[in-house]
Amino acid sequence: TAYLKAHHPIEFYAALLRSVEENTDRFAELLEELKIKWIKIQPVNVNTSYNHIAAVQDKVVIWFLAIKWIWFEVGEYIENERIKNWSYKNLEDFLKRNEKYINKKTLESLIKSWSLDVFEDRVILLENVENILDWVKNSQTKKETAWMGLFGEELLSEEPLQLKVKNWKSKEKNNLMIKLKLEYEAFGTFVSAHPFD
Repeated sequence: TAYLKAHHPIEFYAALLRSVEENTDRFAELLEELKIKWIKIQPVNVNTSYNHIAAVQDKVVIWFLAIKWIWFEVGEYIENERIKNWSYKNLEDFLKRNEKYINKKTLESLIKSWSLDVFEDRVILLENVENILDWVKNSQTKKETAWMGLFGEELLSEEPLQLKVKNWKSKEKNNLMIKLKLEYEAFGTFVSAHPFD
């Protein structure tokens, strides 16, 4: 163990973190150790993360199971869908391909944990949760009621997802304290930084 820790620290800490996946306190302690040792931590990203923690090159990749309200089958489905049908092109593509697991709790947790930052700022996405859920619901309804035949293609076409951005959000968009608060709600600890740093 000492040899592995000294000569292969990325793999060592990845294995250690996996052993405490459901222990929030120990998870937080180990993340602090990673920061002290200058080991890179890659945030959760629906296009690069896995259901379990992973050691990739010179960094530890945070995993879906570390996020509150993201159950095993949800993270597993997101990962497998990406591997099978390539990366998610945009937010609409992600929602359509994972719609069976998209509900308010899951969506909010994915947003707060950076998982969807690849598509849009998390503050803006959080402001649009109800809007996004309505879009998913309408998309599902169209698929269920679409006629197969002459008008099928027309009925299956859908309106693009329009995110509403409030004017005052331009200031909050890059507010680190807001993002750290959301991060804490998602993981039960601060991952990217600490309010007192």
